[in-house]
Parts: sequence; C-alpha cells; structure tokens
Amino acid sequence: MLLSLLVVTALHAQTSTASQMGQYIKAQNYTAAQAIMAQQLTVNFNAREQKVGKASAISQLKTFLSKNQPVAYSAKHNGKSENDSKFYTGTLKTETGNFDVYFIVKDEKVIELCIEE
Repeated sequence: MLLSLLVVTALHAQTSTASQMGQYIKAQNYTAAQAIMAQQLTVNFNAREQKVGKASAISQLKTFLSKNQPVAYSAKHNGKSENDSKFYTGTLKTETGNFDVYFIVKDEKVIELCIEE
C-alpha cells in the first residue's frame, strides 16, 4: 500500500511540473516557472534554439511574452521520451496568435522549453 502511494505521488509530481509550467507561462509567473526549471535547459523561441541557464531562459521568456500577451494555455499530448524523461505539448493562445508549446521534463524539472508558431 505504501509503495503504491509513493509511485502515484512520484508520477503526479512529474505530471504536475509540466501542467504547472503551462499555467505559469499563461499567468506570466516567472518566479514559479524558474523554480521548476533545470539549472541548464534548452530553449527554443521561434526556431532560435540554445542551451542556457534558467535566469537566461526566464529573461527570454519575458521578452517573448511581452510581445505575445498570453490569453490561455491548453495541454494537448504527453508521453515518454528518451532517457527517462517525458514530453508535453500544448497550445499557448496570445493576443497576437497561437503558438505550439513543447516541454521535456526529467527528474521533475523542465529541461527543454520550445514555443513556436
């Protein structure tokens, strides 16, 4: 019974990381978003991919969202990815249009964040 509870809790923690990230982006809650990012992560905003520290990732996210004011976020798909990670996709609706959002989560931290048209 205890083992089952621990497994369910661990699965819920990883799932909630990605759903929280989408909501944090929508709400522009940069402090909370930064807390669930890995120290180093890959970011891709409109086909400009790079590996950066989380402070730089937040700075780039702020710049992107200042030009694309969020209205809504909806989760679409999720599944297993390589190296014991999970992927999540969704749609970010903004005042300037809709963007595809992609996260990779490993060890309860976002290790990749992609937002593109």
